[in-house]
Amino acid sequence: MKKIFSDYSRIDFGFECDLHFFDPSETAEVVDEFIRQAVRKGMPEIRLVHGKGKSAKKRQVYDILSKHPDVLHYKNDGPNWGATIITLNVRLQS
Repeated sequence: MKKIFSDYSRIDFGFECDLHFFDPSETAEVVDEFIRQAVRKGMPEIRLVHGKGKSAKKRQVYDILSKHPDVLHYKNDGPNWGATIITLNVRLQS
């Protein structure tokens, strides 16, 4: 499929990224840019919406997160297993 965006750095993701707006082939690039921006902004925790469905996207996301150097921990967003809370390796500035 065709990419929806050509430059993900032009998107200001903020605290949350909803992968429903992106083609599955874009998942790795989008998640990487989302995390890069959050680390740059000093966000210790972010939320990634991947959807419930058959969990294919969730498995893909968890595979990406398990290997990402800036991710300390990730878990289901409570009872909402269609989203994941990600704890990042950022230094809080005082």
